[in-house]
Amino acid sequence: MLIIKNTTHMKKFGFLVLTVLFLAGCSSTPQDRAEKGVTTFLKKSIAAYEPISFGELETLNLDKLPDLIAARDSLRFYRNALDQIGDQFQQAANQAKVKHFKSLEENLKNFYTGKKYRINHKYKANTAEGKSEEIDKDFYLTDAFIVVE
Repeated sequence: MLIIKNTTHMKKFGFLVLTVLFLAGCSSTPQDRAEKGVTTFLKKSIAAYEPISFGELETLNLDKLPDLIAARDSLRFYRNALDQIGDQFQQAANQAKVKHFKSLEENLKNFYTGKKYRINHKYKANTAEGKSEEIDKDFYLTDAFIVVE
């Protein structure tokens, strides 16, 4: 058991305990920081903003994104098809598909560059006509939880 006889030491000990409790209570989760980042962004962007709900924060991994996987698989398929002997029209079609999926893969990579997280948010905002409209949107954030457009 800890016995503190000196009041100066008691004050220091009490201050240390309060500091530890304060820091533990103030730490926020990535989900909290993402929600705050989106809320801050929207409050600066639109006049009338009313949050409804947030989805779960997702960490983006380029190797696991379904749209990028599909583009890579299609690109691989059509490149392999070019190696097979076929008629001239089919080869031209395959070349066009290779070009398309290569471009799609590059565009997706560029889109996700600098984006580490994704979170869905439902909120109400006023339209240009002044009507309240419910919006359901995915937001992308950097590793510092800043919204990237």
